[in-house]
Amino acid sequence: STAGAWSEKTEGLLVRLAELPKVEQIILGFDNDEDGDYHAEKARKVLQDSGKELLRKRPDGAVDWNQLLTDSLG
Repeated sequence: STAGAWSEKTEGLLVRLAELPKVEQIILGFDNDEDGDYHAEKARKVLQDSGKELLRKRPDGAVDWNQLLTDSLG
């Protein structure tokens, strides 16, 4: 989680993850809003030369993952 903010630490962790030889795919789970789009694009730019498959997942029917989980619990 980026907790709604992007930092050098976030970028560094993504780069380190992409450098792991057993990692073939990276799944990005950002919010389903403009901020989520912004963070997903930043991550894509950071990882574009990594050779890893990138997937973005969005919380279906919710703005963010916490809302999706809370709603599913009733």
